[in-house]
Amino acid sequence: MESEVFVSTRKVQKMRQIMTARAGMCSKQGDYVRVCIGSI
Repeated sequence: MESEVFVSTRKVQKMRQIMTARAGMCSKQGDYVRVCIGSI
């Protein structure tokens, strides 16, 4: 289970990096991931 959690964590980190790259188009207030997804 530890390996699965580790993989999931890496996936989340990768998604966060992608969202951070798009953060310029999204509001940085609150959960910026939700804001980005909502604005797409």
